[in-house]
Amino acid sequence: MRRAAKVDRNHVQIVELLRSKGFSVLSIAAIGRGAPDIVLAKDGATWLAEIKDGHRLGWKLTDDQRKFHANWKAPILIFDSVETVEMWVKTEAAVVKKKVDELEGAELDYWVAKAEGVQVRKASDGWNPNVHWEAVGEDSDGLYVPWSPSSSWLEAGPIIEREGINVAEILDEDGKFQRWGAIHRRHIHVLYSAETPLVAAMRCYVGSKFGEEVEVKPLA
Repeated sequence: MRRAAKVDRNHVQIVELLRSKGFSVLSIAAIGRGAPDIVLAKDGATWLAEIKDGHRLGWKLTDDQRKFHANWKAPILIFDSVETVEMWVKTEAAVVKKKVDELEGAELDYWVAKAEGVQVRKASDGWNPNVHWEAVGEDSDGLYVPWSPSSSWLEAGPIIEREGINVAEILDEDGKFQRWGAIHRRHIHVLYSAETPLVAAMRCYVGSKFGEEVEVKPLA
């Protein structure tokens, strides 16, 4: 007869807390072999999480758990108290709506990648403050290359040409430059502006794909 999986004493408390905050939670502790305790989901995103008892001094992952974490292709959360859960929900899991004409930097580059179907990860080298992401390059044999279309013509240029995005200066009544504007030829109602031509163009592209608002969460 198979024995019930052993879980930490705060397992039920943490699961109930997550459910009270609108998460779907499934216990998978019975899988064993180092697999995490729960899988949780909300707003189209899914996470795996290990639950540990923070009141036990010196708790640590088992050898099987460390091996599972090392082989899994995404971060695995570790909750050791309700306070840890509360902090994670307020920061990493928080999702808010944001207007596309307010997107810039890392957030804008992320949504351009999503529109392009490009898989990105956080940049491993911080030498360039404008590069927040890396993507697998088409001719790089699987190596990751910088992804920063809101500041690099190398990534943005082909998108602008393919999508037919017109970028032009916006002038005031006296003919003085104000900012850059971008309009989509196939979606003439999609018009965005910004301080730089690339930000305006990439906002226009994202807006043509997802509408005036997108759901964002804090980016580390």
